Amino acid sequence: MCGRDLVTVRYPALVLAWVFAIGMSPASSTIAAEPFSLSSLRLEPEPVEAYGRLTFRVAFSGAQVPVTRLWVQISREGTQAAPVPHDLGSGGTPGPSGTLQQYLELGEPGPRRISLAAEDARGTRSAPLELAFNVLEPSRRYEELTYLSDGLKIKGYLYCPPGPEPSPAIIYSHGSVERSEMAQPRRYEWLAYQLARLGYATFVAERRGYGGSEGTGVVGGEGLNTLRYGLPGEINDVVAAIEFLKARPEIDGKRIVLLGKSLGGFVSLQTAADRPDLRAVISLAGGFGFGDRAMGPVMLFVQTELRNAARRIQVPTLLMHAQNDRIVPVEFSRMVYDELQQRNVRAVVKIYSAFKVGGREVEGHALFDRVDGMPYFWADLTGFLAEALRP
Repeated sequence: MCGRDLVTVRYPALVLAWVFAIGMSPASSTIAAEPFSLSSLRLEPEPVEAYGRLTFRVAFSGAQVPVTRLWVQISREGTQAAPVPHDLGSGGTPGPSGTLQQYLELGEPGPRRISLAAEDARGTRSAPLELAFNVLEPSRRYEELTYLSDGLKIKGYLYCPPGPEPSPAIIYSHGSVERSEMAQPRRYEWLAYQLARLGYATFVAERRGYGGSEGTGVVGGEGLNTLRYGLPGEINDVVAAIEFLKARPEIDGKRIVLLGKSLGGFVSLQTAADRPDLRAVISLAGGFGFGDRAMGPVMLFVQTELRNAARRIQVPTLLMHAQNDRIVPVEFSRMVYDELQQRNVRAVVKIYSAFKVGGREVEGHALFDRVDGMPYFWADLTGFLAEALRP
């Protein structure tokens, strides 16, 4: 069992309240006459726990043309949220009936109300369904830990699956931010809880200078020098995290994977280059950049360092990137993949289509920071982890 046992706060059981409401749609849409309708709205998993991913499924029937969009409205007690569109993609549903599915992000515990309507290709919208439910405290919370790296106290958050046996572990490395944001905690509950529920102990390390950690780290958007002189320390923090976890009895030290996003992906690849004892390394848009300014000396430095790392990596590698990433060039992931392929190191590269939310394109670098990006990459990520961390 990982970490200390924590008390579960008891809430009332999940309350299901079916209400047919009106007023969700703008004046430009029409409420559909029967038989186009929704039914059987279900939430998964149950009970619904805070800081996790909520999946809802709803049955529809009677559609004369494909259903192309869901309108989702989640309100908390005392607040009224606006409906948010979620395009279904690929031309919508194939038939007059079926099941629709969408992912949502959950924050803090408390009561919620979800109101959902579907829209077909003609712009006709079904009457919405409404469901009230409670978001519970997680059955297990993270444990705040501190470890040493180059004499600095580095803070981390350990999320653990239940069970008495030592767990395989994932070390997650965050990306860079601007100096004004560095003091904010970086717990990544939405991702770490999901990985822990799959049976992987997940350690989110706030590298030096970030959150509650001592020292000075690489600052986003401040150019080549901050990266050149700060990168060795960032790598040392991940190396120290590996040794820290290996020494803990609740961790299976022979099954550790590095996972990092943006600068964290860059650091994870650099660390893995000299750690053949790892099971694998995963880079989510790994590199460093800040838009067009990445095209000068910073880009050349990152390319050189990534290529040198790829020429030494011996462990299976997964590289994931959004095609419309304007912060870290997608060419970085392709280049690392090509280098690994030339050396016959097992490597997988996944380049995803332009990241869209509600039918609108969103900066691709945010794909791996948002729960609504999970339908793009989650199956690839968890499939790779299952293979890499098998006993």
